[in-house]
Amino acid sequence: MSNSWHIEAVKRSSDWRALSLFAQGMADNPLHIAALGSNRARRIEVLGLMFKALLEDSSREILGAYWGSELVGALGYTRGFACRPQVRDLVKFAPALVASNVRAPAMAWWLTLWLRHDPPVPHSHLGPVAVTPEARGRGVGAALMHKYVQLLDKTGEVGHLETDSVQNLEFYRRFGFQVFRYQKVLNVPNWFMIRNTVT
Repeated sequence: MSNSWHIEAVKRSSDWRALSLFAQGMADNPLHIAALGSNRARRIEVLGLMFKALLEDSSREILGAYWGSELVGALGYTRGFACRPQVRDLVKFAPALVASNVRAPAMAWWLTLWLRHDPPVPHSHLGPVAVTPEARGRGVGAALMHKYVQLLDKTGEVGHLETDSVQNLEFYRRFGFQVFRYQKVLNVPNWFMIRNTVT
């Protein structure tokens, strides 16, 4: 595989590979294991349903990294206060909650805690982000992030994200994000990061 790819917006009407990429790429996140249990296939199933609910929202954009026509990385984000679900939107998560079975309360608690750390100003919320195993270590994630922060700088928006991986902290710092809060969620360390407007 060569180190040549291009970044473009994912056309969800014709390219739902991002959904599978997100679910499989993030299935082993510590928080997802804590919330959804040790069965990896079940985690992928529930995450697929969760991301389907998120990605059906027209306010969420997706950038894709392609080698030719092959999708090897994807990055999702929202703008303004679009990441804050309204009561009417919660029904979209019903299939995921049903599939999670007895773990629905853990999922609800996790999402509630995340929402409490949401910045009170209009911002772009980053996530999910995933790269295929074959493409990791080749700069795909960095290329997606470069494109994303270019969009932030163009609009002057604040960026916000959560991560449960200490290894990701330095990666996101490279793009101007800084930790502004820390909290354990379901006993898993979570870092909340923000990127202010570059002037």
